[in-house]
Amino acid sequence: MQGGLGIKNLKNHSKALKVKWLWRYHREDQALWYRVINKKYEELNKWVTKEVNTPYGISLWKSTRIFWPFLSNQSIVKGHNKGSYKVKEGYKQISLGGIQGFKWPWKQIWRIKVPHKVACFTWLLANEAVLTLDNVAKRGISLCNRRSLCGMANETVRYLILHCNFTGQLWQIFLNLRVISWSMPSKIDETLFSWEMAGVGATNRERWRMIPACFWWTIWRERTIDILRIGTTTCRK
Repeated sequence: MQGGLGIKNLKNHSKALKVKWLWRYHREDQALWYRVINKKYEELNKWVTKEVNTPYGISLWKSTRIFWPFLSNQSIVKGHNKGSYKVKEGYKQISLGGIQGFKWPWKQIWRIKVPHKVACFTWLLANEAVLTLDNVAKRGISLCNRRSLCGMANETVRYLILHCNFTGQLWQIFLNLRVISWSMPSKIDETLFSWEMAGVGATNRERWRMIPACFWWTIWRERTIDILRIGTTTCRK
């Protein structure tokens, strides 16, 4: 982590500082720098911008945005830390190799105490294979377009399960009750991995692991009930 003289690894320290900027992104939505970044790169969700894919040139935000998976894996901070990201702690995690620590979260899918159908559903979510409208369309079935539960965007797996305003409100209620600060990852498998890492100090790890699957199953059931209530018809030319 440090040399014999106690000098920090400046490369890792720079990475930790960039992660701090990502952490500040959705907390300083009135700042000028936020508005500039948001205008240029557009929001993926309220926590982070879309990925920067410019093929040439140097972009400060591009070199910062790539650390989002690391932040999402470290993003739940208990109330005694006042919900803040500490550069010192980030530096330690990066120096220990935490920035490359993502693994497929099979334990968070198959080792949790939920009904088998819920575990199977969570596995489908992690593979983005549930039959949302975008996946149905990929199979050549044309259905009339409809909005997600929040009515703000077309239905995709990631949006419905992670970034929909309806989903976000449910998460926020729970996190506020538990005094937890959370930055939502961009993918479902990353969310499961992040939740596992965040629950290391949880009093009851088994219950902690069940929470995402239970949330998502409830959201999917509500979405299905909503479809049956409103009704959908096959688009006709």
